[in-house]
Amino acid sequence: MDEKEAMIALRWAERCGIQDASPLYSSLLRQCCSSRSLRLGKLIHSSLQRAGLESDTFLANLLLHMYTECGRIRDACSVFDAIARKNVFSGNLMIAGYARAGHLREARMVFEEMPQKSTVSWNSLIGAFSRSGRPIESLVLFWTMNLEGVRPNSVTFMAAIEACTSMEEISHGRFVHAVVLSCEGEASVGVMNALINMYGKHSRVSEARKTFASICKSHRDVISWNSMISAYARNGRLQEAKNTFDAMDLDRNTVTWNTMIGGYAQSESAGAGALIMLAMMDQQGIHPNACTFISVFDACARISALRQGRLVHSFLLEAPGAEDHSQHHLEVGNSIIHMYGSCGCSAEAEKTLHRMQSRTVVSWSSLVAAHVQAGDLSSAVTSFHKMAMDGVLPNEVTFLALLSALGHSGDVKRGWSFFISMHHDYGLVWGIDHLVCTVDLFGRAGLIEQAERIVLSSSFARLPVPWMALLSACKSSRNPGTIEKSGTVARTALELNTAKSSPYVLVSNAFLDDLPYFPGARTLPYQPPPPAAPLVKTHLG
Repeated sequence: MDEKEAMIALRWAERCGIQDASPLYSSLLRQCCSSRSLRLGKLIHSSLQRAGLESDTFLANLLLHMYTECGRIRDACSVFDAIARKNVFSGNLMIAGYARAGHLREARMVFEEMPQKSTVSWNSLIGAFSRSGRPIESLVLFWTMNLEGVRPNSVTFMAAIEACTSMEEISHGRFVHAVVLSCEGEASVGVMNALINMYGKHSRVSEARKTFASICKSHRDVISWNSMISAYARNGRLQEAKNTFDAMDLDRNTVTWNTMIGGYAQSESAGAGALIMLAMMDQQGIHPNACTFISVFDACARISALRQGRLVHSFLLEAPGAEDHSQHHLEVGNSIIHMYGSCGCSAEAEKTLHRMQSRTVVSWSSLVAAHVQAGDLSSAVTSFHKMAMDGVLPNEVTFLALLSALGHSGDVKRGWSFFISMHHDYGLVWGIDHLVCTVDLFGRAGLIEQAERIVLSSSFARLPVPWMALLSACKSSRNPGTIEKSGTVARTALELNTAKSSPYVLVSNAFLDDLPYFPGARTLPYQPPPPAAPLVKTHLG
């Protein structure tokens, strides 16, 4: 029944004084849960209060479920607190509601206060911590559950494996795998698929293959095959991924094709394979989705395949459901801009951006980088200002593209202005790459003293990278004063980076080239840099 009919039924039940209206309230509350109709749910709540049924545990649990489904955690909490005889279902619903809202501390408190806990109680909390990026807490709960003798099920294992997948160490995952094998009847195909995915993401391809092989052939589903193909492709074993793809005895879905296309797209030497797979996918009548096109455009960008990129772009606009994943789709549009930019076609990249219905900092930063790639500094700066007019704030990537371009242009004044503006106007933190670009900019202009002051004033003064950049700047200068400075810079670079050969190569090249100008280069005393100071008052003079 619709909302109007439900309200009529409620009024009729109240006016007629039905003795046991619980079935009616139960049916209406279940309907509210499925439709997430908060307005009707509140009317039912008021009716329950008038009928004196609010304390009924069964109906209160349904009311609690309705509020959590509608995202009204405060209302759910009020209902939960009012339940005189809470049962395990009450606690499970409240834990799930808090977990969905991200209130893990409150969910844990409800869990700890429950006199009885079911497997569902444990699963709710283990899954909540796992999904929230807190795998340690999730696994501690998993092991505690085992110690308390509560038998895990497939849902438990899936949550624990998800937690292990996000961790750097694989040892926890192997322990969970061992528990899975020890629980007869619990090693469902879903759990085994999760294990294959976990091993693949940790680059343990042989263990992923063994897990895949352990699944009975008749029980393998398309997710099993996709997980194994992904494990190979993710680790650069494209031929084995293709062999598994070809051996697949089930109908391939879009995810299967996307996995292969994505694997080829990430390869430095096999990017063309992504285009071949897209053609095969089209021939077999499988409709590509946004993920497909993102991978293909990334492949075109990687191998600078402009002609193929344009063809795919045209194909995209003519594909079924093009409006769902054309340049109006944010991520696809961004990948098209990146593709055109990598191929040196900044004009087409800009056209794509302006056709997009929504644009983010990634969109604009990709366009700025596209202009930089094409050597069009003026358009890059113009796009930066248009970005601000569009209400989008730049990020560190945007400034890095600009500083890199300005470093090659020699426009010291504008480059320094952007460098200072990055922190003081936009509150962004300078990274070492921004510093190196700025040092390179000053060095190319022959302003070695100013470049050294920038390095000394930064928080990276004790790292070798900016000193290497400064040494390169010294090498490009040909006056005796700068050559003398290069001795001090070289000693600093060597002192801070004795483990690598690159400083020695730069020092050797610099001094060998400049010996006619400065014969005493080999005997310059080492002068360590002073402690780092805040970069606030460095100026050009």
